[in-house]
Amino acid sequence: MQPLKGLTVVTLEHAIAAPFATRQLADLGARVIKIERPGTGDFARGYDERVRGLAAHFVWTNRSKESLTLDVKHPFYPYGPFPAGDGATVMLGLQNEREWVSFCDKVLLQPALARDARFAGNPKRVAARVALRQIIVDAFQPLTAAEVVARLEAAQIANARVNTMHDVWEHPQLKARGRWREVGSPAGMLPAMLPPGTWNEGPRMDPVPALGEHTDAILAELGFDAAGIAALHAAEAV
Repeated sequence: MQPLKGLTVVTLEHAIAAPFATRQLADLGARVIKIERPGTGDFARGYDERVRGLAAHFVWTNRSKESLTLDVKHPFYPYGPFPAGDGATVMLGLQNEREWVSFCDKVLLQPALARDARFAGNPKRVAARVALRQIIVDAFQPLTAAEVVARLEAAQIANARVNTMHDVWEHPQLKARGRWREVGSPAGMLPAMLPPGTWNEGPRMDPVPALGEHTDAILAELGFDAAGIAALHAAEAV
């Protein structure tokens, strides 16, 4: 089995360094969703036309990925990092009004907030983001990051815990897969991670994605219906 099979990586990247790194994650079996600018995408797509009209560097660093066009400056609020009461940080993103109602009900435990005229629709939430952020921070203050994530999961809202380097060091997945080893040094034995290329199956060799090729399919997976997807296209948000 490919060692990263079943892992999903969402990446904001362009040029060469980051795309080359995530291409290797895709080689090892991860599902890599590449976020690109609507209309133009990763500017490395325009470096040259050497590979049958495609840019050689883009082809080299982007096979086996999926492309989702998204204007990340488009105002999908509340969106971004929020502190929990234990000092850890949680990322979350609301994408539609159904999620806003669920967020108020199941995460903030303030269902009446969904009917507050100040926050009726995303434009108003963006305009009142300072007040809304304070409400969210206050609601998260008594909770640990794990408890916030549990509520977000129950509400089916996209989220992730922001790991510190210590969190990465102690990550249970790395321990479960036996990725840590020890190497000698002048200071004695030190922990070191195994390189990624230790697997039984060969790497993935899937196609390089066209710009936004998977946008509609991924949005459908996230719960958007055809009308919602069309509205995002019409607003030039994707």
